[in-house]
Amino acid sequence: MIEYKRGQSYSVVDSGMSYLSLLLNNKADVVLEYNEKCNQTLKKDRVDWSQLRVLFVSDSFTNYQIEALGFKDIPIELWQVSRYDKNLLMVDRMHTTSASASSLTIGKKGAAFQKITKEVKLYTEEIHLKVSNPQTQAPYKQYREMVLSLSPNMPVKPTKVYIGFKAKSNVTDVNVQKKGLRVFVNLPKGKLDDPKGIA
Repeated sequence: MIEYKRGQSYSVVDSGMSYLSLLLNNKADVVLEYNEKCNQTLKKDRVDWSQLRVLFVSDSFTNYQIEALGFKDIPIELWQVSRYDKNLLMVDRMHTTSASASSLTIGKKGAAFQKITKEVKLYTEEIHLKVSNPQTQAPYKQYREMVLSLSPNMPVKPTKVYIGFKAKSNVTDVNVQKKGLRVFVNLPKGKLDDPKGIA
């Protein structure tokens, strides 16, 4: 879900959780609307509702709004858009400097809030690495370091199934397993320089 946020006086947490609650309580209507707009026959149980996100877009955010991103289980992103001469735009995802805490520590323990944090999941590298052993974690960290050395600002995007390293699309994906890593390099078949024939 994407919203252009014009005012700075609103709480992104309250707004975002309200939107998510509305969507989760009306899944059938959302899927029906999608099917009508896209001429599709998608079924609501085929949608991974756990990956919902609310993206707020604005030309500026308050420090309070940015610090709200510090809660690790709130699926909200803030994107700042700056306009320059000659129709140039800069789009920048905002990040907080505070340590990740659980949203349950802020006292919002209403039924709707608990339902959202239970149904919508935010995945992190740490969650993926928990299923592995230390012998698997070391090569992951080496591979991560190597990929980010190619492009230090490349976003790392953990999802439900894998950890993605993105440019315009995923450059490489890593599926962390208990005793190893499954690494996918997204190139057309035959384009990978693989002199040892191991891929």
